Amino acid sequence: MDLVRRLEQYKVPYEEIVIADDTHHFLRHGNWTKVGRATAEFFARQLKP
Repeated sequence: MDLVRRLEQYKVPYEEIVIADDTHHFLRHGNWTKVGRATAEFFARQLKP
């Protein structure tokens, strides 16, 4: 929550993804894939010239 507050304070764009059926360290391969894809898509949108 501290990170979210700081990002909002400085108006830094972010997105949040919730993986409800796994641990913090992503034990399921499908969740690693989902998070990696979401991260790449976020950077593509945010860093587009």
